[in-house]
Amino acid sequence: MTQDAEFIPTLAVIEIVGDLGGMSAVEANRLFSGVISEIAVGCTSSGVGMIGHIKANFTTYDGMLSVSCTTDDGKVRSRSEFGSPVKGYRSIMNVIVYGIGYSHMCTVIDSAVKKIPGKKKVTKTGDAGCTDPHCKDPNCTDPTHRTVIRLD
Repeated sequence: MTQDAEFIPTLAVIEIVGDLGGMSAVEANRLFSGVISEIAVGCTSSGVGMIGHIKANFTTYDGMLSVSCTTDDGKVRSRSEFGSPVKGYRSIMNVIVYGIGYSHMCTVIDSAVKKIPGKKKVTKTGDAGCTDPHCKDPNCTDPTHRTVIRLD
């Protein structure tokens, strides 16, 4: 069985650490959910064939926002939301899509993440290509075979 490009996922794992300086819970929930929605819509506009999922957990010392999106219209679902103002936060996000390349997906992610105000550090890993010349797995998940791209 051969795998056609449209059936091989393009993926990224994004870690964001930042500070919103006490933004209200309602505004923070809206902001972070909007970023997830923008990534979905942006990937669709870039030619994605299917969104596997886009999921993120944004955590603070006393709360968490957990959101996901699997539709090309960017409709985001929340499992939990912040209930108090948001200062420092940490986020782990993963994006799995089919039908566009890694660089296109990263352009969409970068554009959406830039809309988060305040100081942030973004670390992104993904399907930048397996660096082991002996590895024959098109879906390689060995972290020692991956390129880590740091955006500061």
